[in-house]
Amino acid sequence: MKKLAFLAVVALLFVACSKEQRQSRKMDGDWQLETYDGQAPASGESESISFSKEKNGAGEGTFTSTNDGQSYSQKFTYQIVDDKITIAINEDGFSYGVILTIKELKRKDLTLVDPEGKISVYSKK
Repeated sequence: MKKLAFLAVVALLFVACSKEQRQSRKMDGDWQLETYDGQAPASGESESISFSKEKNGAGEGTFTSTNDGQSYSQKFTYQIVDDKITIAINEDGFSYGVILTIKELKRKDLTLVDPEGKISVYSKK
């Protein structure tokens, strides 16, 4: 009986890891913000996010924001667990992060929900 329980736990871990790997594989690439909290970016503004998978639902990325011709980029690392993506940023000796919920992830569509419940909709470039 103990052997059967152990095999069930191992199978569950394998399925969970496989889900994160599939999500990471789908997220890999460049995404353009379409709407944030139901609003499209204003004229002259754009935001994009790039994910570069490494393994087991983890990787690195870059967030880029452009406003009136000036761009700002921020590098980050990420880890996917279940339907949550943890983004960690290290900047000037300070570390901070945010946990977003992956509401929808399709081949060309990504919908993320921030801790305040605001929804970001991205399309794959």
